[in-house]
Amino acid sequence: MAYAAGGMLEALWSILPLKGEPPMTRFVAKEMATDHWFDITAARRDLSYHPLITVADGVKELVAHYKAGNAF
Repeated sequence: MAYAAGGMLEALWSILPLKGEPPMTRFVAKEMATDHWFDITAARRDLSYHPLITVADGVKELVAHYKAGNAF
């Protein structure tokens, strides 16, 4: 449904004189439906990178942010 909505919004934005980007596109729908996993092994090895916050702590902060009623 999101993919179809993205297509419809893309069409509207191309036909009508609407400014900016559509709020949903087919690309966004595909990206939101895809798991993304990133490996920072090379950054650790080559750049001596060390994250300031763990993924687990980041998720906890994000959950607390949303529970507090904050939006994006």
